[in-house]
Amino acid sequence: METSRTTREHIIQAAYHVLVEQGYDAATIKAIAREAGVAPGLLHYYFANKDELFVEVLKDISRRYTESGYQRKSSLPPDQLREATLNDMLQRTLKNPGAYRLRYELFALGFRNPALQPAIRSLLESGRSGISHIVDAVASERSFDADTLASILLACIDGLALQHLAEPDFDIESAYRLLSRMVKSLLESE
Repeated sequence: METSRTTREHIIQAAYHVLVEQGYDAATIKAIAREAGVAPGLLHYYFANKDELFVEVLKDISRRYTESGYQRKSSLPPDQLREATLNDMLQRTLKNPGAYRLRYELFALGFRNPALQPAIRSLLESGRSGISHIVDAVASERSFDADTLASILLACIDGLALQHLAEPDFDIESAYRLLSRMVKSLLESE
């Protein structure tokens, strides 16, 4: 028997699949309910509307990425953590482009719908925070602010993923190699 929490998580996963496959505009509550194997009314029990469900899907993706970062941080020494983290971000882009498509769709919708702007800010803050924790672990003594570097790295990661989605021939692996060298150089100069 599913608990309320697992039912909610199951709906979020179903919504992820439908949203990736159909996009935000084409995805319907009915299609998400069908994918989840539940009645549409049950979705409304857990989520007020499609916007709220969409935001929860993105929060779930962000939470999973953040958790994997914390696990990596606790299992790797600092000298391996930087490279492993950047490689993980590259692999996410290559293996899970749908998550990035949804992220950019939220950004675009947020410009037209002010109600979504807090979700965008929260998503960006979560990303910066997760990266900042890694920076703290890799470079405990530094002359720069970890949050500032995290903001720059998040912009790079988002920008590289966007280029990869928009231009399939874009050499994202080469870009990540250079980004890794740049970060290594910055950290070694400290």
